[in-house]
Amino acid sequence: MNIQQDSNSDVWMEGDEPQGQGSGQAVNPLLLVHRALRGRYALALIVGITLAIPGALVGHRLVPPVYTSEGIVTIDPTRPVLLYENEFNEAITAFESFVRSQARLLESPLVMQEAAKKLQEEGALSTSASNWARIQGATEVIVPRGSRDMIVRVTMTDRTLAQQTARAILVSYETFANEEARLVFGDRVLALETVRRDALDDRNENLALARQKSEEMDIVDLERRRVFVQEQIEALDRQIQALQIEAPALQAPSQRLEGQQDDEASQDEVQGEIEQADATRTDPQGGEVSAEGEPNVPELTAEDLAMIDADLNALVSQRRSLQQQLTALLARVTKRHPDYLAVEDELKSVLELIESRRSELLASGIGKVGAGAFGGLNQRLEAIQAIREKYVRESKELSQVALDIEAYNNAAAAAQARLELADRRLESLQTEIRESREGRARISQQAEVPFGPSKDRRKQLAAMGAVGGFGASVAGFVAFGLFRPRYRYVADLEDEAASPPVLGLVPQVQDGRIEGDEAARAGVHQIRSLLESMPQSGGGRVVVITSATAAEGKSTLAAALAASMAMAGRHTLLIDADLIGRGVTSRLSARQLSGLSDLVANRDTSEEGYVHEVEGRKNLDLMPAGVAEGFEPEQLSAQAMQELVLRMRRRYDAVVIDTGPILGSLEANAAAPQADQVVLVVSRGQNTRLVKLAIDRLRRFSVARIGLVFNRAGRADIERSTSAASVSIRSRAASRPADEQSPPISASA
Repeated sequence: MNIQQDSNSDVWMEGDEPQGQGSGQAVNPLLLVHRALRGRYALALIVGITLAIPGALVGHRLVPPVYTSEGIVTIDPTRPVLLYENEFNEAITAFESFVRSQARLLESPLVMQEAAKKLQEEGALSTSASNWARIQGATEVIVPRGSRDMIVRVTMTDRTLAQQTARAILVSYETFANEEARLVFGDRVLALETVRRDALDDRNENLALARQKSEEMDIVDLERRRVFVQEQIEALDRQIQALQIEAPALQAPSQRLEGQQDDEASQDEVQGEIEQADATRTDPQGGEVSAEGEPNVPELTAEDLAMIDADLNALVSQRRSLQQQLTALLARVTKRHPDYLAVEDELKSVLELIESRRSELLASGIGKVGAGAFGGLNQRLEAIQAIREKYVRESKELSQVALDIEAYNNAAAAAQARLELADRRLESLQTEIRESREGRARISQQAEVPFGPSKDRRKQLAAMGAVGGFGASVAGFVAFGLFRPRYRYVADLEDEAASPPVLGLVPQVQDGRIEGDEAARAGVHQIRSLLESMPQSGGGRVVVITSATAAEGKSTLAAALAASMAMAGRHTLLIDADLIGRGVTSRLSARQLSGLSDLVANRDTSEEGYVHEVEGRKNLDLMPAGVAEGFEPEQLSAQAMQELVLRMRRRYDAVVIDTGPILGSLEANAAAPQADQVVLVVSRGQNTRLVKLAIDRLRRFSVARIGLVFNRAGRADIERSTSAASVSIRSRAASRPADEQSPPISASA
């Protein structure tokens, strides 16, 4: 019995006090575990050790040690320059981003699948479609911040396979990285070849257009033709200027005639001068002509006219010079040579000009004088101006053609520049790619076989397995105790926060006979002493013995308790109110005697004939259950029980009433409210919930005092609890005032 219950046993036994006050207190979980394991510690320890051994073995083998093989791939920001500096060996912009992209390639399914294929070919892995996924799950790629190294770690349970896998991954990545680089530069080469092809097409097209433009003019040397035409224009300008100076001299006689129209003498004089000039006009050769202007000499040649015409003289001189050039060229080249053809073309133009100039001079009537000379001068000027306009138009056409040809040539030159640049870049790229021995990504550290495991949790897991096995055993026992709550020890009753006090313990006895067991007799006497230590006033003490369920030993305890009171000199009556079980009646062989049922059925007010002396028991009388036929427990009313108890209280020092279980007995419900003290018998192994329900039922009946007796207790409980309960209760009884103490108990008690 714990200290709290000992110090407050009177309060616990007061039925009219609130009993649920302690129920709100927090339950100590350790106390619950201890209660579930009480008496099972040794068994739980043995089972725990038994389970800990296989648990440790399972834990040790659950997760094998793993080995990590590590390799390093280095990304070079630049590559060595062999001959040319280009994008193949120039520094990478956004280098960290490039390294991260290569890390993604390194751990990509493409590389893992290639590595799995290599391992399958080497026989390191069996053929399976999921090998690459296993490799990817075992691979870790680490890129330190700001570093150009990529660390590849492969973790597996097989150290050799880890090394082979790491190497396969590194080789596969290097293959894909180099192939990717070749594809990138292959695309650049294709792009440059496209640029080169387009530039070549542009150059040829523009050269063809320039040649076509030149051929449209039918001129071999355009520039020489432009110079020649410009020279002709300048020569014609000089002739026009000379003619414009000569024209005013021929206009003077006409001007004087027009100014002197009123002067008749002057007019006749002028007229005479004009007629004289017309009469004496000669041709260029000095011959005279008729009045009609027809010459009397043969037609003049170009050489003849050149003697009197400076322009024609220049053309004849130019013709002579060109003929000499042709003769000189024939000594060195053929007639199909471009230089020869150009001079020949220029000679044709000069011959055309000579013939045209000669025709103009002949048509103008060169050699005539007077008014006719003046008219020929005007005609000559107009003819020269017409020739000049022709050359000016040709000069403009030649200039436009020259501009077009120059534009085509410039476009062809630009295309040629692009072509040469593309050729140079192609040559540099192809040279660097062809002569380069390695790419930007290279394996700087090859994976090796690890010497020891990188992670070995066998010891920890073995310890966890052992703890788990031991804990499973303990948890199993705790769960069994918590989910199947039973009162196995008296301490289980004492630990209940709102439980009434434990009055005593009765050990398990053979055949249910307490008389033959010394410890059982001592326990019953202890219970009787505690009951009698409680103050009592007004007649004999009435004690009701009940239980939560049947077969808990309440009838045996009732008979033994009554016998103990009788032995103590108390005139005691034992009433068997268990009209269903009739345990006391059967134990005392009184089945044929009249008793309680007969008394109630006959409604007698006298107990004569219903109370019988117990043979061999001094001071002990018995009222058996009775033999009334057809009597039902429902006929035993609370009023009848009250009247009976009042009569028996006046006649006896102590009345012990054995009733049926409180949870299913009507007679217990009728008898409990009449008692001074109610003893609830709890046998070892009883369900805690039923006991609590029984206690609640008694409290609802406003029972004065309730006490518990732990029946069929183990020897350890008997040895530990009996003395403690006795000392505690007796010390409190001794501390009460004398008027509240019960009468002294004889030594025989």
